[in-house]
Amino acid sequence: CKMDSRGNVVFYAYKPGCGDFKPHVLNGKLYYSYLQQLNVREGFDAGNMKCRAVVLNDKFAEIDSISYLSTQQGMKQHFLEQHEFLMLGEHHYVVSAYVVKRVNNIPSEVKGYSPFGARVVAAVFQEIKDGNLVFQWDSTEHPQLYGMSTDSNDYLGEQTIYADYVHLNSIEVD
Repeated sequence: CKMDSRGNVVFYAYKPGCGDFKPHVLNGKLYYSYLQQLNVREGFDAGNMKCRAVVLNDKFAEIDSISYLSTQQGMKQHFLEQHEFLMLGEHHYVVSAYVVKRVNNIPSEVKGYSPFGARVVAAVFQEIKDGNLVFQWDSTEHPQLYGMSTDSNDYLGEQTIYADYVHLNSIEVD
């Protein structure tokens, strides 16, 4: 629901499973976006919902959508998750996902270290422009983060199936 400054409804659409509706003003043009939950039951979900990001123009017509991380740097296809979507320009986005991985780069001094590796949920975000991957950040490429975890850091898999050691909830361009 979008209201004007007087409280009058200027746009309304009932879309179950949608959230994070927000405006974006870019180069003087107004856009809106929201995240729409997908009814997909594949893979481990780390407590997140699989989503697609939907972009609307100033008349609330859908002009773009994106459902997956880019696979251009060897990343397998993964759905976006419901926490964050940033619009940096026309067809220029920052998206995020949780990716289940088996890793062997946990430092030996970290509690729960196993020489056989561990199953973790990686936090991944990507900058995508015109369908091309511009930048990717993957938490598993930063081993120092394993030891900084204070919650769900069971790398041996005794209490959890996958260690959710970096739980990404928001992204801010700095």
